[in-house]
Amino acid sequence: MLLLANKKGVESFPFFLFLTVLIAAVVLTISFYQLQTFSEFSSKKEMADGYNELVNTMENLRATSDPGSFKKVNLKIPGNYNIEINSTNDTITIKGEGDEIVNELDFDIIYTTVPKLEPGSYNIEVFYGNFTGTPEPYTIYFI
Repeated sequence: MLLLANKKGVESFPFFLFLTVLIAAVVLTISFYQLQTFSEFSSKKEMADGYNELVNTMENLRATSDPGSFKKVNLKIPGNYNIEINSTNDTITIKGEGDEIVNELDFDIIYTTVPKLEPGSYNIEVFYGNFTGTPEPYTIYFI
């Protein structure tokens, strides 16, 4: 089969070039959509891991440490999500994309300087013991 002309003498190269460009455009569109989906999933998973680390750190400090112990936890919150820490009800609420998850904690949050976390990256200090002195930014005090 010749690429330049068929039996009627019509050039077939422009047709094959158009077909190749069309297939490449479809593949690229699907690939970009899949990359965006993976990126969203990855950022949600990173937030869930950071949240789990925050709660596990609080549980570990209460179980194994003396009052006055603290640990820092990194937490990244993707766009369209926020986390609210309610010291009155001892709950942490995750809101985003039409979902709302309320987690009741087994410990008493005494004071927090982070009642609401908007999308971004945070280095939160988790402090086990009574609140005394001047609070640091992004600190959670609990007993």
